[in-house]
Amino acid sequence: MFNLLPEPYKKKMRREYIIRLCVVALCFSFGIFLIASVFLLPSYFLSSIKERELMSRLSNEKASLPSDATVRPETVVQKTNADLALLKNNGSVSFVGLVSKVLARKPVGIKIEGLTISQNTPTHQISISGTARLREDLVTFKKSLEDEPLFVKVELPVSSLAKSSDINFTVTVTGNF
Repeated sequence: MFNLLPEPYKKKMRREYIIRLCVVALCFSFGIFLIASVFLLPSYFLSSIKERELMSRLSNEKASLPSDATVRPETVVQKTNADLALLKNNGSVSFVGLVSKVLARKPVGIKIEGLTISQNTPTHQISISGTARLREDLVTFKKSLEDEPLFVKVELPVSSLAKSSDINFTVTVTGNF
């Protein structure tokens, strides 16, 4: 192949080619940076809005807390002790024991959704609410609770037995526990 260009022109052409190649590469990098910035801006704005929202919630929470002068550690300890005394075993059956006795008597077709224990002075009551798959399962559950010697009286409203399946019920158990 013939070289028609003299050597100094060839060097100048190579230098121009490298400069043009660098300019094109820089333009592409700038374009990619610009596109990435455009796509990241919504995320930046969302995170800054969430940060401001969290900061305002934090300041609201700090403002709602009572000052150290109004809350005394002794009162907090006394309140905690009073709350723990409710759960304490007073020589009778504990809360966990009552729940385990009720759950031990539950047949397969019964789903217990709520259990409330109220302490009245002469007697205590447990309200058990849930759903029964069949009426027979509910009657079996009532009879098994009556067999428990700890429970004195088991009440199941007759209205709970009106439906034959998917029955919502509330059983009230009375006893000295």
